[in-house]
Amino acid sequence: MWNDLTKVKLAAFCGSTVFWIAVMVIYLQDRGLSLPQIYTLISVYYGSVVVLEFPTGTLGDHFSHRLTAGVGYILVALMFVTLGFAGSFLYYLAVLLVGSLGMTLVSGNDTATLHILSPDFQRDQSQVKFWVTIVQVVSTALGSILLRFNLSLPF
Repeated sequence: MWNDLTKVKLAAFCGSTVFWIAVMVIYLQDRGLSLPQIYTLISVYYGSVVVLEFPTGTLGDHFSHRLTAGVGYILVALMFVTLGFAGSFLYYLAVLLVGSLGMTLVSGNDTATLHILSPDFQRDQSQVKFWVTIVQVVSTALGSILLRFNLSLPF
């Protein structure tokens, strides 16, 4: 039905949805966290993304780009599912650390998989970047709308 190249492109599009990004602070405040706690969580999340970027890239080089990207997508999905539940500061810290590991497993390894599968990498990469940008803009805007109905919907 779908070839591997189409599956990789679809995973990149779906993985780029960011319904939650515009409402993360409001959501965590509603869950009882203070602003310093929320900003600490966000800092730790992005800091761990920076720290984990190189080691997870070497995992893809050593084992399989497809496998590491697949595991990354699963961990990111797990992060979003578990963010929908109420928890303490430590709960959200653990969830975001798992999510940052997932994000870094995907980052680069999805591009390497696309490069391996694509007969015209430049065209396919441009196409993916274009649609990922569109998906991010639309999903960010929709996240703000979904928030009005229920705080958990953007996740």
